Amino acid sequence: MHGDVEHPAQVVLTKDDYERYPIDRGAFINGLTGDLVSKTFLFLGFSFKDPNLDYILARIRLTFQANGRQHYCVFRRVQEQAGQSQAEYEYLQIKQRLAINDLKRFNIKTLLVDSYDEITELLRRIERTYRRKTLFISGSAEEFGAWDKSDVSEFLNDLGKIVIQRGFRLVSGFGWGISNDLLSGAIEQIYGQRIGHIQDHLIVRPFPRYIADVGVRDALWHEFRKDLISQAGIALFMFGNKLSDGKTVLADGVRKEYAIARELDLVTVPVAPTGYVANELWQLDEPGVKSSAMSEEIKQAFARLQAPAAKPQELLSRISEILDLLGKE
Repeated sequence: MHGDVEHPAQVVLTKDDYERYPIDRGAFINGLTGDLVSKTFLFLGFSFKDPNLDYILARIRLTFQANGRQHYCVFRRVQEQAGQSQAEYEYLQIKQRLAINDLKRFNIKTLLVDSYDEITELLRRIERTYRRKTLFISGSAEEFGAWDKSDVSEFLNDLGKIVIQRGFRLVSGFGWGISNDLLSGAIEQIYGQRIGHIQDHLIVRPFPRYIADVGVRDALWHEFRKDLISQAGIALFMFGNKLSDGKTVLADGVRKEYAIARELDLVTVPVAPTGYVANELWQLDEPGVKSSAMSEEIKQAFARLQAPAAKPQELLSRISEILDLLGKE
């Protein structure tokens, strides 16, 4: 906003620079105003003593009054210093309280921390909460065990709708045998609810398959998977089989996606009743779920999800329960 150390001649520094700011950098004011109206800001390391920002915030407050966007900032709580008088310490406390109250006029809430080290953990929690609203679904299926294909198609279609209804963004790598029905339900729900642009709710990227060199393809697919999964906070695993040399075998791609999800610290949710790799992954997950810091309510929901199901439709309410609990944890 006030320049860059790499371009010292353009730095906003003097009183004249500030007075000329609307003329020299008017486009920046307009751009920042638009962002402050449409996005949520977290201010870190900012004193709010800058006249340019003060002008922008005041203009927004007068325009939108009580309907302005909610923003946040982090301050370190006033610390009592060695050799400081009690009166000086109390003065600084009062000054900080007044600054916090003044920021409320601009819809800026303040969080006080005792140490700047706390900010790192705070940012991790914000990222985790944000990612928890994005669901990655992994799976492939050449066959569906004892279930009828039409029942599975209906189940997947309904699941796609439920994911959108619950306010999740859906991420998928177009798994063989499941994605068409899943994405059809999601898209139908997005357009039915008229809830914004499809790209706000759905990320679908088919794998680049026609790469002759197997080593190059495997390396590319790993990066492709990692980039896709990194956008989510929850990973759901279903089925996990494929056709190889005329035989149905377990899908190694689903195993790889599970390993990446664990590496990226996603909450992994294998749906064991769908069988194949998903059942195998639940055997790996179950001990961790039982001993984890998850609430007892979530652990019980996991247990209910893994119970056998005569028809796939029985899983819809169980998956919905898990998503609701994890989405608000």
